Amino acid sequence: MGTDGIVSEAHRNPSQGPIVDAHPPIACTMELDAMADRIVAWHQTLERAGVRTTTADGAFQIEFGDALPLTELARLVGAERCCCAFFSFTIISDHRGLVLEVRAPAEAGDAVSTLFGFGGSLQQDAEVVRATRGDQATETTRPPAP
Repeated sequence: MGTDGIVSEAHRNPSQGPIVDAHPPIACTMELDAMADRIVAWHQTLERAGVRTTTADGAFQIEFGDALPLTELARLVGAERCCCAFFSFTIISDHRGLVLEVRAPAEAGDAVSTLFGFGGSLQQDAEVVRATRGDQATETTRPPAP
């Protein structure tokens, strides 16, 4: 199986097309230089969030009300999905305005905390990435691979 969450040609039924892995690896495929910028983008977006809650089934919900255009949230979610396939995102539009629901495997709890602010500091994470990217660092506080 490839790291992109798609089963290789040898493991798929040709009549059904590619089979998406139900459990993609908990890893970020983003280059270190781009990672700091992404963390900053999430930080700037999440500064406009209101209520943050955890649902009974373990999803994280971030309410933006009307403070954020749908296109901006969708662009950021789409970019994140490309490098961190283990996240599952749902954008809800209801009486609360825009709500982002984030799901991830239990093993990705640190990644959720770090990136979305459930117990982590996005600004601190961005600073750590910026400080290390010039030093050929291979680890950051951004979603660590297990």
